[in-house]
Amino acid sequence: KLERLLRQALGKFQDKAGAILEVWGESGYFEIPANFQAVAWCCDADRRYVAWRFGEIEVVEEPEPSDSTESEEALDATGNDLEPNATAGGESVCGNGETVSDVGSGSSTEVGSETGSADTVEPVEISKTPDTPISCPFKVSGKCPCTASCSCSYKSEIQATESDQANVKKIKVIQLITKSKHVAPYCMYYFCDLRHWDLDVDLPPDCPSLIADYLEALLNLVNTQREREAYLSMGLVAAAQELPNPSELKQRIYDLEIEMQDNKALIPPASSF
Repeated sequence: KLERLLRQALGKFQDKAGAILEVWGESGYFEIPANFQAVAWCCDADRRYVAWRFGEIEVVEEPEPSDSTESEEALDATGNDLEPNATAGGESVCGNGETVSDVGSGSSTEVGSETGSADTVEPVEISKTPDTPISCPFKVSGKCPCTASCSCSYKSEIQATESDQANVKKIKVIQLITKSKHVAPYCMYYFCDLRHWDLDVDLPPDCPSLIADYLEALLNLVNTQREREAYLSMGLVAAAQELPNPSELKQRIYDLEIEMQDNKALIPPASSF
């Protein structure tokens, strides 16, 4: 019940007065702040007006540290080392002794089978265009000697590409439309959303006193009504009549709303020259 009345007080203050916060930065954009409602205006260090628009930017997130205690060396099921070893002929040799030739050399690759025979795998050309990820040509043919734990050069390139793409995300920002006359740092004034404010965070400095008075007035109205009903249910009519009149309590709420309007948040002046 108390939280509902507090939300009501915050919402009324937002409607009647509003609260403007500011944030400064050197770059040409601002990330959307917490409790953001709308942009009031933007300016530069000399208080010149700066136009703005909503946009998006890509940011790279730092990968979370791995808690794995496994060895960095890749081993197959029998404990053989599967790390590739480079040879002078441009070949990669897996830990099981099988050889993978470089793609594009025009030569075929022999994959030793368990019986000692060899299967011939024709190399597949790798497309390295930006739209097509690099892949191991022997994986495509289904006869790659590399196991899942192998770290050959082809697989390393695939993992690096996928890792970069996974760590990139888009975030919404306020982009500033700056001109040669504008000087950093830049400032953005914005209306904050008090109605959905996190109650564990301190309110803006100009809000607490009026919001506290308004919340007290709401509580007095609710509590007085309950107290009156309790007295009447017990037949204590005289005691109920001594309580403040509901119209007086509502007038107090109305007066506080007028005071909120008188303290309406004003956007600081700026120059366009």
